[in-house]
Amino acid sequence: MSLLRKAMRMLDIKHRDLAIRMGVSPSYLSRLFHGVIDLKLDQLVRIVEALGLRPGEFFRMAYPDSAE
Repeated sequence: MSLLRKAMRMLDIKHRDLAIRMGVSPSYLSRLFHGVIDLKLDQLVRIVEALGLRPGEFFRMAYPDSAE
């Protein structure tokens, strides 16, 4: 989650704006970010795409030294 928060800061996207882009409530997104709801891969992809990133870009941010 810290990488998602970092990406949000870098892209200057607020929590509420991200929720709107995803079509979910801010409280739902907050529960995901705080681990109240388990984050599943499809939800992660939706968040990443709502940030305007492709999943591959996000995972390269998360694992910059991994071989392709």
